[in-house]
Amino acid sequence: SQQTWVACRSKENALGTRKNCTNGCLGCKKCERTCEFGAITVTENRAHIDPEKCTNCGKCAEACPTKCIRSLLA
Repeated sequence: SQQTWVACRSKENALGTRKNCTNGCLGCKKCERTCEFGAITVTENRAHIDPEKCTNCGKCAEACPTKCIRSLLA
């Protein structure tokens, strides 16, 4: 089972997302830049995690400023 996931996702821009979810993805791509395995892509202001590439290292969860990426290992 996937141990790292995005807790709150919205296709709205950062301001719209924050109105609906206080820990929503802002689309800042910090997680995408942090991932050494290319498991994260950010499209339409949302982070997407590829479970085939994700090693559950938790670095993306640590890098996320809103903490919308959750990891059971982080």
